[in-house]
Amino acid sequence: MIRLARTNRSLAAEWWWTVDKWTLLCLVCLMVLGTVLALAASPAVAMRIDLPPFHFVYRQMAFFLPALAVMIGVSL
Repeated sequence: MIRLARTNRSLAAEWWWTVDKWTLLCLVCLMVLGTVLALAASPAVAMRIDLPPFHFVYRQMAFFLPALAVMIGVSL
């Protein structure tokens, strides 16, 4: 866990003390699960439609970090 004092008034500290950590954890777990499921299912589908085997995995990971940044940015 991040160690931030309650007296710290920085933007990161204020966010950390006001965000619902359980919801944040669940959303990150859901995003990771989506990536794992893409790893499991995408090679067969991609090969069937003549794409590189990990085409859908790369697309999932390309949107993972921007989505995480937007999620944290909106919660500020």
